[in-house]
Amino acid sequence: MMPTPESAVVSPPRERAAAHPPSAGRRFEVVVVRTEEELLRHVDAWDELARQSIEPNVFFESWFMLPAVRAFGTEQKPLFVFIYENQTKKPGQQLLAGFFPLVRTRGYKGLPVSVLSLWHHAYSVLGAPLLRLETARDCLATFLDWAATGAEAASLVHLPLCPGEGALNQALVENCHAQARLSHVNEAHTRALFLPRKDTAAYRALALSGHHNREMRRQERCLAKLGRLEYRLLEQADDVPLWTREFERLEAAGWKGMEGTAFACRGTDQLFLRTIVADAFARGQLLMLGLFLDGRPIALKCNLRAGDGAFAFKIAYDEALAKHSPGVLLELFNIDYLHQHREIRWMDSCAVAGHPMIDRLWLDRRVIQDVLLSTGRRPGDAVVALLPVLRWLKRKLAFRRSSACWNVAPEESHGKENGS
Repeated sequence: MMPTPESAVVSPPRERAAAHPPSAGRRFEVVVVRTEEELLRHVDAWDELARQSIEPNVFFESWFMLPAVRAFGTEQKPLFVFIYENQTKKPGQQLLAGFFPLVRTRGYKGLPVSVLSLWHHAYSVLGAPLLRLETARDCLATFLDWAATGAEAASLVHLPLCPGEGALNQALVENCHAQARLSHVNEAHTRALFLPRKDTAAYRALALSGHHNREMRRQERCLAKLGRLEYRLLEQADDVPLWTREFERLEAAGWKGMEGTAFACRGTDQLFLRTIVADAFARGQLLMLGLFLDGRPIALKCNLRAGDGAFAFKIAYDEALAKHSPGVLLELFNIDYLHQHREIRWMDSCAVAGHPMIDRLWLDRRVIQDVLLSTGRRPGDAVVALLPVLRWLKRKLAFRRSSACWNVAPEESHGKENGS
C-alpha cells in the first residue's frame, strides 16, 4: 500500500513484498546477455515483468534501456542478467522473475576489489532492478548467489540510486539477515516526490504561502498580457517530433546549452531523446505538458509513466522569460493535472537532493541510497566492514585540516594569500 501523503518520507512501490519464506522447490535459471541482438530476444518477457515489478523503474524498461545501450553502452560494456523461474506446473515454460543491468569493474574507492554494479548513464536516475512481486526474495537470493559463484563472480554488489524504502529495500534487508550478509549504506539522501492531496487548492495552500500563490497568479497575468497564453498536453502522434524539437531548442538556448549538457549538444544524446519520447508516446507512457505563448512553447515538461506512477524526466523553459517563471507555472499546471488524473498515484521528481524549486513545490520525499553488499567472496566482507571506519577517518582528517585553517593567525594568513 502507498503511504499517506502526510508522511514525512515516503516511497512509491506498488505493494509490500509478500511475507513468506523462500520456496525450496522453486528453481531459477540465470541468463547473461551482452549484445543488443541478444537483448531483443527477451523483450516480450521483459516488458511483462516491468508491468509487474515491485518497484516501477522506467529507466530499466526495455524501450528506455535499448536506446541507452546504443547511445552509452559502448565504453562501459554492460552485461544484462535475466533470471527466469521454471514453472513447475507447466514443464518447459519459464516466467521472467528479475532483470539486472550491470557493469563489472575492478576497484571500489581505491580498494582492489571486484565489483558488480547496476549500470547507469547520465539519464538513468533510479537503481531498482525489476523484480516480480511474488518471487522477489527468491529471485534476489538467486542473483546474489550468482554474483558470488557465476562466471562474472565479484566480491561486492553495488546498488547506486537504490530506493531506501518499500518492497525492494525490504527484500534486501531480509536477504542480508537470512544469509548473514554484510551490507553498507555508503550514502543516502531524499528527493522530492509528488503525492496528491484533496485537490489542487489544498496542495498549493500547503506548498506555497499566500504571497507566493498570489505572485504566481500575477506572473501568469503578466505573460497573458504578452500574447495568448495556454497550457497544452501532447495528444497527437503527428505532434511528437515537433514537441521534441521544440524541447531541444528551449534546452539548448539556456544554461545547459552553454555548458554543453543539452540533448542537442551531442548527436547520440539527441537521438536517444527522440527515440525514447517517440517510443513512450506509442506505448502510452509519455505525459508531455507545455506552456505556450501565441502558439510558441515557452516551457515544456516530459514525464514518463511506469506502473501506477510516473517520473518527471526533464523540463525546459525559455530563459529569456525567466522573470515570469514559466517553468514554475508549468510545474503548478503539472500538479493540477495530477490531481485531476488520480490513476497516476505518485510522481518521482528525479531531481537532485535539495533542489531549490522542486523541493519547495513538491511536498513529499523518497529515500535514495547507495548500497554495497558483500557476496561472501574475499575480500568483500572485509571491505564492507572497513568502509564505515574509512569514512570516519576521512571526516576526521577533513575536520582537522579545516580546524588548522581556522587557527592560522591573521598576519600569517595574510602572508600566505600574498604568496609570501
